[in-house]
Amino acid sequence: MSDSILEVRDLKVYYGAARALNGISFNVNEGEVVTIIGGNGAGKSTTLKTVSGVSELLKTVEGEITFLGKRIEHKAAHVIARMGMAHVPEGRRVFSQSTVEENLLLGGYTRPDRRSLQASIDEVYDRFPVLRERRNQSAGYLSGGEQQMLAMGRGLMARPQFLLLDEPSLGLAPLLVAEVFEIIRTLAKEGTTILLVEQLANLALDVADRAYVLETGTIAAEGTAADIAVDPKVRAAYLGA
Repeated sequence: MSDSILEVRDLKVYYGAARALNGISFNVNEGEVVTIIGGNGAGKSTTLKTVSGVSELLKTVEGEITFLGKRIEHKAAHVIARMGMAHVPEGRRVFSQSTVEENLLLGGYTRPDRRSLQASIDEVYDRFPVLRERRNQSAGYLSGGEQQMLAMGRGLMARPQFLLLDEPSLGLAPLLVAEVFEIIRTLAKEGTTILLVEQLANLALDVADRAYVLETGTIAAEGTAADIAVDPKVRAAYLGA
C-alpha cells in the first residue's frame, strides 16, 4: 500500500469570509481505508465534497488535490467521476421517484461499456440481496438502511478506483449500522480504496488503516487507526473514554 492514489496539500476552503478548511494535508494510498473523524462542523463533509468536485465552494478552494497523478482541485464532479472516483454523499440522496434498478443504472453512467452494466447490477444485488427484492420499487419507499445500501451500490456501479463514503451510519438503527460497517469491512478486504468520513469514531477506526482527526478545519492528529484509537485526547473527545 505504498502507491498514493490521493494527495491533498495545504487545502483551504472558504464560506464567504469564514475559512472552513485551514490548510489541511493528507493522503490515501491504494488499497487502504483512511478515515477522517471529528465533531459536527469540523469540516469533514466539506473535505469530501471538495475532493470529489461536488462542492459549491470550488471557486473558493486553495491548495492542491492530486488524484491518480493529476491535479483536480478545480475540476467538475463529472470529470473527476470519469477518472475513477465515486462519492456516496451524506444523507444518501437517492432519486426517490426512480426505481432501485434505475438508481443503479444512473450510477453506471460513466461506464463506456453498456453491455457490462447488467453484470455490475447483478454484483450489487449479490452484495445487497434486499435490493434485488426491491428492484422495481421506488427508492423513496425504502427504509433508511436500504437507501444507504442503494447509495453504496450506486457508487459501486461505476467500478471506482476510489470510493468516498460520507457518514454512512447517519440516521440508521444500531443493527443497520453494524450491517453497513460489515459491508465496508468486506469492501476493504476486497482491496477497495476508501476515504471514510464518520461521526461514530470507534466504528470508523475499527475498519480503517489510518486516521486523521479534524477539528475546526485543522488536522489535530494523524496516525494509524490503532494508534489514534488509544490516543487519550481522541478517546476523551470522540470515543467516550
